[in-house]
Amino acid sequence: MRRFFQRIPPETRVAAVVLGAALLQVGLLAWLGLRTTDQRRAELRGDLEDRAARVVKTAVVTAGKARITVFEQLAQRELEPDGRGIAERVGDALARASIFEAGYVVSLDEDGSPLLHDQRRMPLRPAPRKPRDDAARAAIVALESAAIEDPEAALSRCEAIADGTTDLVARALALQLGWRAALRLRLDKRALDLAQRVLASDLRTVSDDRGFAGESAPFGLGAAAATCEVWRRAVDRGGVEQAGAYASAFVQAVAERRVQAQRMRDMLTPADYAVERDDCRAFLDDRLLRATVAKDRQDRLRVTLDECDAIDARLDLVRGVDPLALRRSVQEHVAERLSVDGGRLTVFPLSVGGDDPAEDAALSGAVAVALFASHSALREALLEPARAGVHLPEGVALLVIGPDGVAVEGDDRADRLTRLLGFGPVAPGVSVCAVLADPEVLDRETAAARRLWLWILGAALLAVISASLLAVRSVMRQVRLARMKGDFVSNLSHELRTPLTSMRMFVETLQEDRVTDPAERRQCLDFIAQETDRLAALVDRILQFAAFSRGRAPIELRSASAADVVRRALEIFRSRSETAGARIDVEIAADVPEALLDKDALIQVVLNLLDNAVKYGGEGGAVIRVVVRADGPRVRIEIEDDGPGIPERERELVFEEFYRGDDSLSSSVQGAGIGLALCRRIVLAHGGRIQVGVGRTLGGASFAVTLPEAAVGRRIAVAAREDRR
Repeated sequence: MRRFFQRIPPETRVAAVVLGAALLQVGLLAWLGLRTTDQRRAELRGDLEDRAARVVKTAVVTAGKARITVFEQLAQRELEPDGRGIAERVGDALARASIFEAGYVVSLDEDGSPLLHDQRRMPLRPAPRKPRDDAARAAIVALESAAIEDPEAALSRCEAIADGTTDLVARALALQLGWRAALRLRLDKRALDLAQRVLASDLRTVSDDRGFAGESAPFGLGAAAATCEVWRRAVDRGGVEQAGAYASAFVQAVAERRVQAQRMRDMLTPADYAVERDDCRAFLDDRLLRATVAKDRQDRLRVTLDECDAIDARLDLVRGVDPLALRRSVQEHVAERLSVDGGRLTVFPLSVGGDDPAEDAALSGAVAVALFASHSALREALLEPARAGVHLPEGVALLVIGPDGVAVEGDDRADRLTRLLGFGPVAPGVSVCAVLADPEVLDRETAAARRLWLWILGAALLAVISASLLAVRSVMRQVRLARMKGDFVSNLSHELRTPLTSMRMFVETLQEDRVTDPAERRQCLDFIAQETDRLAALVDRILQFAAFSRGRAPIELRSASAADVVRRALEIFRSRSETAGARIDVEIAADVPEALLDKDALIQVVLNLLDNAVKYGGEGGAVIRVVVRADGPRVRIEIEDDGPGIPERERELVFEEFYRGDDSLSSSVQGAGIGLALCRRIVLAHGGRIQVGVGRTLGGASFAVTLPEAAVGRRIAVAAREDRR
């Protein structure tokens, strides 16, 4: 039994103790809850019930219903056709009836099902299709491959095709291919002109209809993206001094792109719309733009993007309304109140064949208007009579229950004094009652016991939550550690078995004199020596990692040149790179300062990074770029490869011990999962840091090692010597 308890992790034992204490507290809470009150409390309670019931019925229910009805009548009068457009009428209704926070126009889709659109971002109408021009489309297909070799000729040809065809898809494809060629040639003005031709016409709502080879997004989104890229290049070229001349146009282009994407949302798949939304949001995090674009313009763009996101969130919410009820309201042409998450929609059917102005042509399919009122707005309107002049008895409060049965105002745990009274059609599913908010009104002598009861309840809940978190953390930690250790043993066994098998084969060959040629015997011996060195290096790496894990870092910092250390590591790695067919480009600056470092340890770091670059490099031999330069008073060593790179979600995990990526590539590459963990510990022992990102030159993984200046290095060396003592 004792061994069994010793095997339980400490976190689990702590969780068990806390959970036991929580159970004791809950038991004490139950005992205190069984205490009763006296007769005086019962009499006072009856009096409070009678007085509260009268207030709730007269001041809240009756007057509140009338108040909501007044708001709805105001909105309905503003929606009557009188020469104003639908959008203008909806805006006036929202201004007059303050209870409503947003307005939505209801139209019918191709299947006759009602669809809601935010009045501030009405959808664009798809352009009518024209007859196909197969010759123009064939010419565009031919130009798509030729545009890479001769983009200038392709650009002129695209403009000619766009001017000479009536096929909207062919024209949009030609303009799209044209602005892409112009951007490739850095002819930003021509690219902007071609993109604006799409944005200023019906072409922006046209989508590629070529099937498997086509794209689902309308061409207007691509044109908007090209416009943003043109102005971004202008800001880039202008630098900090001249960027202000282009910043306003750039910010406007991004805002227009986001608004246009929102108006085209129903034409896009959810994935395509998410890409547009995230691309526009990414401009706010662009380092160059944050340095060149004025903060007020950045704030203006952020406000626009936040507004669009808020419109999307509210639209997703109201589109969750019961479709059958909405369809019934539209078909029967009757006003109806419908519940949605967080509030209520009041649907006002529009007059058939109304006299909407021409500027509302995009809204000609509208059949109804739905106004949204949140639960908070409804509560304010319904409960205003009670707050205006009629007061509840002391210690009594209102409890408002929403359509989902959850309290939206008041304490649902409080003792109810009256029955629930519903507001009926004006607020479907919303009901109200009076509750005893202050128990001291009934029996002040029980106030201390009630406060103790509440404290114990809170402590019990906190204890249960803490115990659960500790238990889950312990279990997950043990499972993860066991899995990584198992992977480490498996990988290490493979790393050891492979060279030992090869060495055994060559040793048996030599023992049995099956090789008579001295040159071949020499090759066998060289291979055995090579594999022996490889095993020794692996064992040294494991021992060094174990030393770091025990806190006995064998680091001796001395003043030395990091550039010389890198050159030495490259010499050692030369045979490995030649065998693997790798090419290493080296760039060492002349002004690299000296630093306090351990030469052997730093060589190990560089060799590990070079070995990983060879393993994960591109096909046909890796291309590696090594840069050593000064970063202020610090030394920076960068090693970049042309491999597939490291996904962003794994860039912190790769430095953990025993961790290896779970993709198909890592499973085919040898390794024990401790190389990068060892690199990080060595660099940290130097007082530096190691980071991984995307290579700016080769596009693969890029590791950057930064060593501190000499003064910091001396302090680290002194601290390390004191720790060893």
